[in-house]
Amino acid sequence: MKIERADASHSDEINAFLATHVLHGDFNFSIERNSGYFDKLKLTSDEYETYFIRNARGKISACASLVFENSFIEGELKKICWLIDLRIGPDRKSSLFWIRHFFSLMFDRAQAHEADHIFSIVFKDAKHNLTSLIRPRKRHAHIPQFLHMKNFQMLSIHGKLPSLQNILSSIKIRPLNTNSLEELSLYLKSKSQNRLLGTDYTPELLLERLEKWPGFRKENFFVCTDKRKNIVGCYALWDGSPIQKLKLLDHGPHSRNFFYITKLLSLFGLARPMVGPGQSLDFYHMTHLYCDNSDIFELILHHAFFRTKKKYLVYPQFEDHIIQLPPKQFLHQNLDFALYTILPHGKAPSDKLRQNPFADPPDLGLWGI
Repeated sequence: MKIERADASHSDEINAFLATHVLHGDFNFSIERNSGYFDKLKLTSDEYETYFIRNARGKISACASLVFENSFIEGELKKICWLIDLRIGPDRKSSLFWIRHFFSLMFDRAQAHEADHIFSIVFKDAKHNLTSLIRPRKRHAHIPQFLHMKNFQMLSIHGKLPSLQNILSSIKIRPLNTNSLEELSLYLKSKSQNRLLGTDYTPELLLERLEKWPGFRKENFFVCTDKRKNIVGCYALWDGSPIQKLKLLDHGPHSRNFFYITKLLSLFGLARPMVGPGQSLDFYHMTHLYCDNSDIFELILHHAFFRTKKKYLVYPQFEDHIIQLPPKQFLHQNLDFALYTILPHGKAPSDKLRQNPFADPPDLGLWGI
């Protein structure tokens, strides 16, 4: 048994392996890649590597990808590594081999790419594979430290109940004009650079995403301005289904009730019904989502909800970031996730990663989707 590095010839095989893994929560779902496996990795970086092992039957039994990119750490751009798509199959022999050998390889590759930190996002209900890594009974040298940083929820907005509350009239929301990319990039950078994992936004970066991200168009990128024409918020609706879809497999009790509620409200145009088992979840990711206060965020949600038709909205909400809490009139569901940093056994965490409880939340970018 050996760890192999994947290339384009392994794409379909890795996609099939990922689709076999069920993520268990209030509803159970699987992730299906609709194009080449590496298409998602290419969206934010040209530096990425995927590794896997095979069991005795020659089938993939564990895999993971490393994506290297520049992000802000304490306002300074640093090379970091994202550990994504970590999947470990039920074969015990393969699992033990993977745990013993993959993480030392991961740290070696991070060092080779001069990445200062490694981060990963964990679905909190995915206890089947990851509990032994995140909370091991015994700490061995081949088991790294998964240090918890922040909890967040992936919120899905399905409906909006009637409300007598006035919507801000002084703020205007307009589609992106590519002539204003310079001004928008300055606003985005000002909002992101002081966050952990912030992005170094430039006009060139925005233009590249508009040209290369499937389903990402300037018609679905919106900018909020005040009476003085200053930018005070923005967001984009991104349909990532050409690259990846979530397939709903089964409803839990709460999810089943939510399904019937949204189905009823959809008859009155107040909700987007949640799909049934066997169907793909149909939604827009709210990306590049920044705003100056909670009133502007409510206006953004209102605008985004009525811009969509059958699809609902999804965005990450950190537990202590009150600006982006959905107002009471919005019907929403959530999945629980956590951000971790990964360190070698016995290594102390950097002071640069200590989170101020009053600071803005980490900026997850694409990997929070």
